[in-house]
Amino acid sequence: MIPGNVVKTNTRISVALATYNGARFIEDQLQSLITQTLKPCEIIISDDHSTDDTTTIISDFRSKTDIPIELYINKERLGYVENFNNALSHCSGDIVFLCDQDDVWFKNKIETHLLLHEQNPSVYVVMNDAMLVNERLESFGLTKLQQIRRLGLSPNFYIMGCSSSIKKCFLDAVLPVPRGYPSHDSWIIRLANLLHARLIHDSVLQHYRRHGANLSVLLYKPTEKISRLSYYLKVVKKESSQDPFKTELLKRFLLSIENTESQTAVQQQLREAVSQHLQDISFRRDLKALSLLPRTVHSLKYYFEGGYSRSYGYKSLMRDIFF
Repeated sequence: MIPGNVVKTNTRISVALATYNGARFIEDQLQSLITQTLKPCEIIISDDHSTDDTTTIISDFRSKTDIPIELYINKERLGYVENFNNALSHCSGDIVFLCDQDDVWFKNKIETHLLLHEQNPSVYVVMNDAMLVNERLESFGLTKLQQIRRLGLSPNFYIMGCSSSIKKCFLDAVLPVPRGYPSHDSWIIRLANLLHARLIHDSVLQHYRRHGANLSVLLYKPTEKISRLSYYLKVVKKESSQDPFKTELLKRFLLSIENTESQTAVQQQLREAVSQHLQDISFRRDLKALSLLPRTVHSLKYYFEGGYSRSYGYKSLMRDIFF
């Protein structure tokens, strides 16, 4: 917790936990949730039709706490994104924490996040740093944010749902995550970024296990030498290949807001921000039809007019010129 401050306790806290064959580590994570200095009001678990003892362990664990633990078991595998959609749909708290099955939270994680939300009322998403550890919780001597910075990347590339807490009013406006979108957290955080409503705090508030069963991979391995430029270009190329699909989903999302008769304040903010973002995308798509020299001139003009302030700055400029 940040010294000298007191967190109000009338805010309802939900934890949304998605599980799948997580029997090896799930009890460690649950134990870290119930021993928080500021307890959650509910733990909502969606299990994606596990074939190991995950659900049995969860059911047995309920007797260890008076915190309500709700378990929803999918009748068939829905996949990572749909599983989180299911967990989030059952959360009732004012602030919702995304939670992975194999991490371990530090005792003051919830308390620190709540304080940051109170100090930053215009922020919808708060994120903490995480210590990279192996399956035995032995540190690699590197945090997730350090990993990103070593690659020369902006913190804007920090997309990690399990380090995030989100205001319910924002979740209500952006859920469900569209079917087929690469991940639930990238959808939520991308929309928060469009509103400049994400706060990344350097506090290390959890262990982030990396092991063979993880669905995501390490960006950086301490034992390997990786060219920052080559890695960045690889990331850009991958994102560029997904852009048309993501853009189509954003268009559908904007249309759904526009067709809502009584829009919330958050939806109104999103309507304006997504509309501007789609205009930016259209401008940048038109650039690709130009040859290198005029493309460079138009991109630089757009950059100095502040257009790239809504994306990744000079890195987006370089992407538009060379990709």
